[in-house]
Amino acid sequence: VDLLNSGYNKLAIGFYSNPNLKQVIFPKICNIRDAGFYQCYSLVEIKNSHNIKRLSGSSFLDCISLERIDLSGLTIYDKGVLYGIPNLKEVIVQERIQLDVLTDLTAIYNKRITCTKISKDLVKIKLIDI
Repeated sequence: VDLLNSGYNKLAIGFYSNPNLKQVIFPKICNIRDAGFYQCYSLVEIKNSHNIKRLSGSSFLDCISLERIDLSGLTIYDKGVLYGIPNLKEVIVQERIQLDVLTDLTAIYNKRITCTKISKDLVKIKLIDI
């Protein structure tokens, strides 16, 4: 779904229980509502996800195909946002919310977690199966 060309202009975006959704493009700044992509089993790719400024609880719950997400634009991190993404391998976040994200990921997943600073303000978090 290309949100710019589809005419979808709402700030609080959600595609609740859309098992056929494979890709979402965020052309402008937006917020994702609670469980906004819940049960989007086929969601593999999120483009321009740096335009997401706020995610609410369980935004990607049961997005079993999602492996990477760039949340570098995220300014507020709510606990549980990354819950229920079993194949998650990589997250990019601002350094200032890194601790909140790491605390959450550590509580949710039984994986080895590494962090690498990739720019002045950004950190890449990798989740590695044990």
